[in-house]
Amino acid sequence: MPRSTILDAVYEAAKDLHDIGLISDQDMAKYDDIRPIPGSFSPADIRRIRQACGDDEQMFARHLGVTVETVHKWEAGTKKPSGPVRRLLDLIDRKGIQAIY
Repeated sequence: MPRSTILDAVYEAAKDLHDIGLISDQDMAKYDDIRPIPGSFSPADIRRIRQACGDDEQMFARHLGVTVETVHKWEAGTKKPSGPVRRLLDLIDRKGIQAIY
């Protein structure tokens, strides 16, 4: 079984146990940290995450350590974020921009 499939299964099981009260919020936060990286973000997802932060493309690019052109290409759908940036996008989407500082 590939690592991502195992992590998906473990994460989903932990989430289910958390939902019924058998795993505390503190322990669930640990599972959130090992959560598998989403396969991809659509242009609309990236725009939604950026706008939820209240950022324009320039500020969002600065937060992620990429160029404005890169953010623009992600939102236009002509380029996709790499693995490390997908992890940051997932973290920002779940916990807000303050989570990366």
